[in-house]
Amino acid sequence: MTAVTSQLTPEQRELRKQGLGASEIAAVLGLDPRRTALDVFLEKTGQVLPFEGNRYTKWGNRLEDDIIEEYQERHPTWTVLPANTVVGPEPWMLATPDRRVVMGPLDGRDVLAKDDRGLECKCRGEYDRDSWGDEGTDEVPDAVAVQCHWGMIVTGLKVWDAAVLLGGNDYREYTIAYDETIAAALIEKARAFWFDRVLKNVHPPFTGAESDHRFLLRTYPTHSGEIVPAPPELSFVVERLQQVRAQLGTLEREKDELAANIKEFIADRRGVSGPGFKITWTHMDAVEVKAFTRAATRRFDCRFSK
Repeated sequence: MTAVTSQLTPEQRELRKQGLGASEIAAVLGLDPRRTALDVFLEKTGQVLPFEGNRYTKWGNRLEDDIIEEYQERHPTWTVLPANTVVGPEPWMLATPDRRVVMGPLDGRDVLAKDDRGLECKCRGEYDRDSWGDEGTDEVPDAVAVQCHWGMIVTGLKVWDAAVLLGGNDYREYTIAYDETIAAALIEKARAFWFDRVLKNVHPPFTGAESDHRFLLRTYPTHSGEIVPAPPELSFVVERLQQVRAQLGTLEREKDELAANIKEFIADRRGVSGPGFKITWTHMDAVEVKAFTRAATRRFDCRFSK
């Protein structure tokens, strides 16, 4: 594996256009709640500017040093170091770990070694708490599991830690071990995206995200006014859309009916609670339901339907 500069220099920004990084794999696979495969595709093909972060990444970056400091305090005999961008077994495979961890003193090494481990640092809000399992396990959100596994694929390391700060005061650590089955599935899907989508400039399927709408508006900014006959395959799509809209209308009415019944029960009180839930309502709010019962977090196994 080849180590290159870890700073976001113009050269590194150019390098990032030449492949898929660990932070992009979850979006490619439809597992990132904030980005889609289309978002990544548009960046890689130069149709939009690279993702520069948002308020979530801003605070995550600010708190990263604090998370790393806690990690180092818990493992005083390990050496925690900045990590370079690494080019993997194939030139389009890229990863920049948040840190690399030497299981002891540094001993003058300046490249990743097989007995090192990677470290990803995450800062998540209170409402993400249920996505994380018991500390010390590998029960992390799928997007994090994918990122860690891609880091292992690229670097050749066999262990990856995820350190997360939940709700601003709940620090936890998780450890993900390399899995050949997961790695093979990730490589297959990432390779198909890179070679069949990015390099051929064929956008991935739409998912209903806002990025679909922006892409279509940018691609077709004007219309001729022409009405054309619908082919059979589009007629099926139109029919299905009509069915879905009808179902949504029925569900919306049922939702409003159920909410009204709950509001009447709450009356002039703040809310109601029961096994695994709490519901609150005031005259200025919609009914807010929060579920407390967390289903057992499944181990990420890379079995996708798409």
